[in-house]
Amino acid sequence: MDRNYSIDLIAACSDRLGKVSFVEAKKAWMRLRKNNNLPGNISLTRDISEKQSLGDAYSFVKEKPHSRILMNFGFKADTLVTSDEAGIQLVNMITSKGKETLFGTASLLQSTIDFPKHSLSMCATSSESALRKVIKRHWHRNRVFVRTIEARDLDDYFSLRYRVWREQNYIPEHKRSLTDLRSLEIDFTDLFSDPIGVSQINTAVGSRPELIGCGRLVYGPQAEKFTPHGQQVKDFIERRYPELVHLIKKPTGPILSYDVLESFPGFIEYYRDNISRGARQAELSRIIVDSKYCRKGLGEIIVDSLIDLAHTRKINYLFLGCIKKHEEFYARSGFIRIEKIASQEFINVRVPAIAMHQTLPERRIRPRIQNATRLVRTEK
Repeated sequence: MDRNYSIDLIAACSDRLGKVSFVEAKKAWMRLRKNNNLPGNISLTRDISEKQSLGDAYSFVKEKPHSRILMNFGFKADTLVTSDEAGIQLVNMITSKGKETLFGTASLLQSTIDFPKHSLSMCATSSESALRKVIKRHWHRNRVFVRTIEARDLDDYFSLRYRVWREQNYIPEHKRSLTDLRSLEIDFTDLFSDPIGVSQINTAVGSRPELIGCGRLVYGPQAEKFTPHGQQVKDFIERRYPELVHLIKKPTGPILSYDVLESFPGFIEYYRDNISRGARQAELSRIIVDSKYCRKGLGEIIVDSLIDLAHTRKINYLFLGCIKKHEEFYARSGFIRIEKIASQEFINVRVPAIAMHQTLPERRIRPRIQNATRLVRTEK
């Protein structure tokens, strides 16, 4: 059983605007503390420590990275990133031309990707949203890990997808007989995808971590050839399950490789318009969590990690199809509803479904810092 532990919020405020945002963040922190809608046995402390410089705040948090979160209000932090080595969890508030933007992420994907002028993070809709994401990341980082799916994971990956989709009755009728044959949910679109998986951190020596969640990016017709993962899938099916080869064959007729969204009226025109504007786009799909691990915040970790993965692939436009009741869930990670693209059916299920999208800001690679000395020089 997880032990109870508390988290402190350490803030660094640079100017008057930063002070105003700090007040709003304090209110958000107290709302989160009062509502107690947090993973595990986390509790938030009542007092918030305010530091006069980002360097002081960073050094203070680094002393106890497992019980402190850093929130930066307005300081320039060009070299500051969320460092897994240092264990720092960060929420950044950036002020540009009088406009404030908050950044925080639940991503656990290992990367060195960085916004041009601030930390590894993603845009959040409010102080409360940004803090929630970082708290989730803080809680889960010593319990689960996110990684790209490798060839050795394919049986577990497709089996997990099958179990969850079978429970939800999502597997299309025309695929059911072959899919049920080996209890694997696999599709032609897997040849043009990049998947990630979530596994528990297993302390047993030599044991194989259990795959408890997954998701993927699908690149569609803009991918001129299979992704490296797609080639692994093709080899895997041809070698292990030749009777399932039909599932990865390209269907006849025009197809965009988005098996859910292509049935939504208006989506094909929308997609072609994005292509004409030069968008480098991908679909988020198969966001799946094992039913035994639902309602623990893993879905948001998967979505945010896929957004980080999209940045590494130089994708600047993401979209997805989902059941309408899941709109709020994806909105927490920056997706907004696409007007006039909807369906009264989601795959096999008669239920209102919608399409959502978001534009990703540009990022660039920056090295991680290993100490606060370089950080202090950015506070100007």
